[in-house]
Amino acid sequence: MTFDDFADQIVSVGHAIRDQLDQFPAMKELEPPKDWNALRESVRSVAEDLILCSDVNSAMSLLRRDQARALGVVWLTNLAISEDDSRFAMKHAYADTRHEPTILPLHAFCTCLIELCNGLEFKSKT
Repeated sequence: MTFDDFADQIVSVGHAIRDQLDQFPAMKELEPPKDWNALRESVRSVAEDLILCSDVNSAMSLLRRDQARALGVVWLTNLAISEDDSRFAMKHAYADTRHEPTILPLHAFCTCLIELCNGLEFKSKT
């Protein structure tokens, strides 16, 4: 799999999740975490849960159960970071993937979430 294919998977899953969550009015009322550590912990936890999902629909089912955590993912991937930081996280996730991630359809997205959290942790320490 090329980097571009990997990045396309990340973007595709991210858009699908955001589009489906936009349909829930409760999402508009939730506030993202004000604490960066809490946000990182929450998003890492979501990534750990989502990575084993068989498709975006099963991921959405999981995210609907805890919309506050889902909001953290949407907020982090769409609002909290720059495009450069997002691209950097995608490149690191791709470099750290040692196998074809086709077995786990959300693998690319989840590894990117973890890299975004790692980058936030690094930035908060500097």
